[in-house]
Amino acid sequence: MIRNAIICLTFVALGTLFAAGELNAQSDLREIVQKRKNQMNAMEDAYWPLLDIKKGKSTDLAKGGAAAKLMANSMVKALALFPLGTAKGEVLGSGSRARPEIWSNSSEFKAAADALISASSKLAEIAKSGDLELFKAQFQVVEQVCLGCHAFTPSHGGKFKFPR
Repeated sequence: MIRNAIICLTFVALGTLFAAGELNAQSDLREIVQKRKNQMNAMEDAYWPLLDIKKGKSTDLAKGGAAAKLMANSMVKALALFPLGTAKGEVLGSGSRARPEIWSNSSEFKAAADALISASSKLAEIAKSGDLELFKAQFQVVEQVCLGCHAFTPSHGGKFKFPR
């Protein structure tokens, strides 16, 4: 009887340790997802000054160049924040909208991210030249790269992101 009680308590203790470890792992993954969302939001915020230039509401290429550079840097940072197990529904309470295709088509996802880094880096370089028309033309390239992963409105989701 005492032996059965010891065995039972051992299983309870092991279960508690496992659950605590799982909670810590989930907490760590929630933090990663939040950092990833912050980088993606930074890219979205950087988009608006670029759009203002495209629409003729602004000619501030210094601001546009800074926004383009922020977009590239944020994508570089975000790429490190896509570990397995962080797709939508995999991390409780994270609000992840990442589609499983990020991992099942990882080479395509990485190519799309690299295309954004390259296109927005080129946009930042063009901003330094002061050529407004060339800037607008390159911004259209950036927009097309964005649309490769996202629907027209990022909240609507896209190839690698579930809608809100």
